[in-house]
Amino acid sequence: MSKEFDDLKKFQRRLFLLGLGKGLFTTLLVGKLYYLQIVNKSKFGELSEINRIKIKVIYPQRGIIFDQNKNKIAENRNDYQIILLKDKKDQMNKIVTDLRKIILISEEDVKDFKKNSSRNSLDDYLTIKKNLSWDELEIFSHFSHRFPLLDINKKKVRSYKDNYAYSHVIGYVGYDSQKKAKKGSYQN
Repeated sequence: MSKEFDDLKKFQRRLFLLGLGKGLFTTLLVGKLYYLQIVNKSKFGELSEINRIKIKVIYPQRGIIFDQNKNKIAENRNDYQIILLKDKKDQMNKIVTDLRKIILISEEDVKDFKKNSSRNSLDDYLTIKKNLSWDELEIFSHFSHRFPLLDINKKKVRSYKDNYAYSHVIGYVGYDSQKKAKKGSYQN
């Protein structure tokens, strides 16, 4: 009887220790969940806002135009751009200041950005710098962890061999200015 009693005590002690371990683990897990969801709510809310659904308009690729001798007049080339979420354009000055430490951002790039930020577009992104060289692209990729609001966009852009010689064939492609539209200089 004493052996059965000792075995029962061992079993109860092991059961108690196992229950205590489970209780401690559950307490740690609930504490960590509380810390992540309640205490760090604003931090993770901001991170999830950055990762929300982003609309990126993908324009159709345009064809290559040849002259009568099969020479290319117009073709598409890759253009790498640094883009920013439209919602974060109020942080533009700080971002440009930090970005200028690693790559060249001209005043013209800043003016273009400000002009484009006032334009209504379907994109959720604004372009900070266009026509990145391969070296600039590598440098930005290396330091991209410092710029969580920025991204690199690869876009196909039109490249013309000789704009002036073939302007009658190619025509003018550009944005409609608001001034011309308001003047009524276009006729239907």
